[in-house]
Amino acid sequence: GDTVDGVIMRIDRDEILVDIGSKSEGVVQSREMQSLTSEDRAALKPGDELLVFVVQSEDREGRAVLSVDKARQEKSWRRLQQVHEAGETIEAKVINYNKGGLLVNLDGVRGFVPASQVSSIGRGTETQKQSDMARLVNTHLTLKIIEINRTRNRLILSERQAMQELREGRKGELLSSLKEGDIRSGVVTSVCDFGAFIDIGGADGLVHLSEISWSRVKHPNEVLKVGDKVQVYI
Repeated sequence: GDTVDGVIMRIDRDEILVDIGSKSEGVVQSREMQSLTSEDRAALKPGDELLVFVVQSEDREGRAVLSVDKARQEKSWRRLQQVHEAGETIEAKVINYNKGGLLVNLDGVRGFVPASQVSSIGRGTETQKQSDMARLVNTHLTLKIIEINRTRNRLILSERQAMQELREGRKGELLSSLKEGDIRSGVVTSVCDFGAFIDIGGADGLVHLSEISWSRVKHPNEVLKVGDKVQVYI
């Protein structure tokens, strides 16, 4: 159960012999270092430090049974716990998806992002959702941890919450820098009877119906639609 820094003594084709202190030797078999890429393994040499997890303190030959995979996973869980407690965001690669959402990898720990917590996954048909999720495989997402449970091997994340916090931070910066008379670029986010809301990079502003056009407009949707890029005067 311990995670320790060992020193590589010898590298064989299918195992690595590691000195873990107190005159103890341990062995990492190939099945316990699958998280190492072929480049990672090629770069290892005797004398290098290697973080290992003690699976068994002694086998029949009197050597400790060690794991690189479990050590990396343990280190990652500890880091994720710190990120969660600090309320920070984290970046992760999408490795796959299932019916309910995306699967991400965080240094050996598998996390799940429900489809409802990803802003770029539409709320249309199931086929459309699956298509949106397939498109996100191999991309990187900024995420916020919403649930972490080491004993149950459970890690749930949200891209929406991470984006919302990023947006809130930008909103404060934006509002303090805005001046009347500024002209800004924006994107139409919604259209209603009395006007249109425009995102100017972190905050939504209202363009009143009377400010949409010099000519008479009965409804904003005669001129604007969601997603239009526009110039606005503050």
